[in-house]
Amino acid sequence: MAVLPYPTPQEIHPAAKRCDSAPERTPSSVMQPPDPIPRLKDDVARAVVDRLDGWAQIWAADFLHTDQPRMSNLRNGRLGRFSLQQLIRFASRMGADVQITITWTTYRPWLAAGRPDRGRG
Repeated sequence: MAVLPYPTPQEIHPAAKRCDSAPERTPSSVMQPPDPIPRLKDDVARAVVDRLDGWAQIWAADFLHTDQPRMSNLRNGRLGRFSLQQLIRFASRMGADVQITITWTTYRPWLAAGRPDRGRG
């Protein structure tokens, strides 16, 4: 049996860029802060799981309007399977008052320099 060689992406579409080259670094990509969503998800999930400590998974799942496998995922820290919105709903169903606080931690002069003048002066 003969093995047919598969063409490379460059042979199929000569204008295609190679995937193994390093991406271009722009000023915005260099200064990106870490994504806050994973930390927020972790905080909310930990609060929900701590509050349900001692509950059977089936009872906790019923209380949160979900199923037992999802409760198992939550208790085992598989947070990639949950959105932040879903986790906040779980906390709310348990009677939590969920608030998000934004704190400006650094002054970035390049943000202020790009600000429009708004017609003053």
